[in-house]
Amino acid sequence: MKPSRARYGVVGLAIGLAVLSYVQRVAISQAAGPISHDLNLSKAQMGFVFGAFGLSYALFEIPIGLLGDRIGVRRVLLQIVTAWSIFTALTGAAWNAASLCVIRFLFGAGEAGCFPNLIRMLSVWLPARERVTAQALMWACTRWGGAATPPLVLICVRIFGWRWAFVAFATLAITPATTFSVAATIPLAASLLFVAQRFDWTPMADMYTDDATYGWNVGPNDEFMAVGRNEIREYALGYEMEGLGGWTYPYQRVLIDEAQGEILGLWKQVADATREDGSHFEIAGLGGSWFRYAGDYRWSWQRDFFDVGNATATYFEMIKAGALTPGMQKRLEKAASGERQPGHYRVGGAPVGLWEGV
Repeated sequence: MKPSRARYGVVGLAIGLAVLSYVQRVAISQAAGPISHDLNLSKAQMGFVFGAFGLSYALFEIPIGLLGDRIGVRRVLLQIVTAWSIFTALTGAAWNAASLCVIRFLFGAGEAGCFPNLIRMLSVWLPARERVTAQALMWACTRWGGAATPPLVLICVRIFGWRWAFVAFATLAITPATTFSVAATIPLAASLLFVAQRFDWTPMADMYTDDATYGWNVGPNDEFMAVGRNEIREYALGYEMEGLGGWTYPYQRVLIDEAQGEILGLWKQVADATREDGSHFEIAGLGGSWFRYAGDYRWSWQRDFFDVGNATATYFEMIKAGALTPGMQKRLEKAASGERQPGHYRVGGAPVGLWEGV
């Protein structure tokens, strides 16, 4: 499966935010003359104004970067863009040195953490071979943005006056802020894109609550159950997906029960490997996932189902055709050894039943 081109949109969005951050932080230096004149500020007072931004930016850079690791970059970047836009606009409402210092301090706090979270976003959404190029492009564009800001500010100040110029600069971030607002409400789509790029499902564990359960049946004598986010990450999305890089699971139907807060999705299981006639190996029958939503963009319960007999037949067909990946071959060898794998239990022996919680 080829990586989706959607990642280029992510890179473009990151570059746009990075450039905006430089434009909005540099703008005040070019408007310093009109601001000092209107507010009767000395050079020393303007120095305090400039220093207020640098101080808060330094104080909050690491904490907000860590916050992105904790709650996710989409939420943090949305908050960052919203905060810096508000305080950029409020810069035009300052009435004396103290108010301007406070506003610029809050502006620095709002913009802090932007670049750590942008870099994390690129490292997550892009294949390793593309990250350096994307980051280099982002940093180069920020410098060009900073270079283009002085004449842009001078033009805006002349046309609108310095107060309304800052309001105009704040509105530049409305589109990316809206984009992040939408992205923050669909973490499933974002995580699936990550999978498409990297064939690594483990980041999707962040979409589950700490006490979530995730299981499925594997025939009359075996069932799988992961209890808690850590087991879901390590067993369900880690070990159980080994060797399946390149497989796709296109959803055919999605049914939503708003009253129960549940979603049922029906999907196919298609390998990237092909038969001699050019058709892709595909597991026949219905496959699906049954989710329960817990709020805060997380699932608390998931059960999968698929045709075990057809899956086994497809794997044997791929073995005969020499179409299995080395990872899948290794995994099937472990399964054939008779040793029960992590998260697998005899039917009825799992710590949480498949129907428990229904």
